[in-house]
Amino acid sequence: MSDLIFVNGLSAKKPHENAPSFIIADISAKVAELHEWLNNNQQLANDAGFINLQLKESKAGNLYIAVNDFKPIKKSDAPPREEYYTPKGGEPVVDDDSIPF
Repeated sequence: MSDLIFVNGLSAKKPHENAPSFIIADISAKVAELHEWLNNNQQLANDAGFINLQLKESKAGNLYIAVNDFKPIKKSDAPPREEYYTPKGGEPVVDDDSIPF
């Protein structure tokens, strides 16, 4: 993952101590700031038009919201598993003891 990208206009806090246990966090949106941030960061959206966010907790225990920029590797983009090939890229090497049948 690259450097953290914080979301302007969104903030998260731990709920009040008397809040019910099903409340995980209090999240506030400052509409004008969030609107501007979304307009300026459209390049972060995935093919479906979503910007994925994560609610995280700092080492100090504070909550914050950051962009989740994880992108899975497509099978076609993944390099071959090196342990199955010789160093020169020759025939696949299979250890007979590793075959489960």
